[in-house]
Formats: sequence, structure tokens, C-alpha cells
Amino acid sequence: MRKEALKYLGCCLCRSELETEGVNTWKGDIRSGNLICKKCGLSFPVTVGRPILMTSSAVKEWQSPVSEAMGIDEYATFAESIEILLSIGIDEAIKKVEEVKQLSRSRQEPIPDIPAAVTEKIRYRASGEWFK
Repeated sequence: MRKEALKYLGCCLCRSELETEGVNTWKGDIRSGNLICKKCGLSFPVTVGRPILMTSSAVKEWQSPVSEAMGIDEYATFAESIEILLSIGIDEAIKKVEEVKQLSRSRQEPIPDIPAAVTEKIRYRASGEWFK
């Protein structure tokens, strides 16, 4: 996250300015740390250069898109859902996504549209060919 972006960000509850605390930078950009509200004291984490501007109750209700696509209903942070993805492997994850799509079709629920091109890119990257 660029340091200049701080002037455009505000607390999601009171709209006050945010200050940085315990930040780690790389090439001048904020990579991790916390943004603290000057007025109400709420803390918002910065993870992998992205500020997460949600209240703690919203964070508890948020479901990682990775977990949602694989049909995992239990709460997991984005990092935890990536770990789950890595532990089961790309092929198994694609199977889970296909199962979720089939289940959605049988229930006549809206199906998250995952283009075949995305699935092919995932398989291609998992093969290691793109490194060569």
C-alpha cells in the first residue's frame, strides 16, 4: 500500500484519519502493520500491502473467497484458506469447486461463474511449466 493512500483512507465507523503503527515497508510501500483510528482507537491490519478496513464483527462474518469457492463453511482467514488450498492440492481444490457448482445446480442456486480459462491457468501453473 502506498503511504500516499493514507490521506484517502478513514475509519469505517467514525470517518476519522488513520495513523500507522508497527509497519513494515518494502521499497517505500507499507507491506504489513496496523492502521489506528485517531478518534475511536480502532485498529485495522495491513496484510500483504492491503489494508483491511472492516470492523471486528464484519471480519468474523467474512468468508474467504477461496473457502467459499471450495464449499468450506467454517471460518478461516484468507491465509488459513490458502493453507487449506495448498494442503489439499490444486487438483483436489478444482474437484471441490466443481462439486460446489454441481450442488448449486441441483439446488437451482446461483452458480459462481468460474471460467474454464481460469481453471486451465491454475492447472498450467500447478504443473510448473510456466517456470520454464
